[in-house]
Amino acid sequence: MRHRHLGRTILMKMLYAMDIGGLSIEHIRKYYPPYLSSFGIVREFVDSYFEDLVKKMPELDKDISKFSRNWSINRISAINRALMRLGLYEMKYKKDIPNAVAIDEALKLADEFSDNESKRFINGILDAIRRSYFGNGRASGRSAPRKR
Repeated sequence: MRHRHLGRTILMKMLYAMDIGGLSIEHIRKYYPPYLSSFGIVREFVDSYFEDLVKKMPELDKDISKFSRNWSINRISAINRALMRLGLYEMKYKKDIPNAVAIDEALKLADEFSDNESKRFINGILDAIRRSYFGNGRASGRSAPRKR
C-alpha cells in the first residue's frame, strides 16, 4: 500500500522536524510543507497517527532507551529516533499492522534517510522490543506460529 509508505515518510519527517526544531503539533499542521502537500488517503493516514504518536512519545522513548544499551535517547540521531518511534508506535498501538511490517517499514525508511549501520541499530532495537513484548515467535507478534 503505497499511500501508507508515503504517510509514514511524512510522519517521520514531521517527528524529525518537531525533534530538531522544537516545533509544536499546531505549527507542523499549519506550516510544515510535507504535511501541507499531503491530501486524501495519505492525509487521513497521517492524521490517524500523528497526535496520538506525539502524545505517546515519552512512553516510546522509555522503551527505546531501555533496549538501546549504553545509548541515551538523546545520543541517538534525530532521524533514527523518529524512525524507531514510528515503528514502535505501530507495533504497540496499531493492531492491524503486523509487527514484522512495522519493523520492515522502519527499515525501508532507514534505507532512504539513514545509513546501513543505523539500519542495523534500528532493527536490533525494534526486534529486541518485539521479542520482549510479543514473544520469541514469528515476527508478527500478533498470533501463534502455524502448526505444520
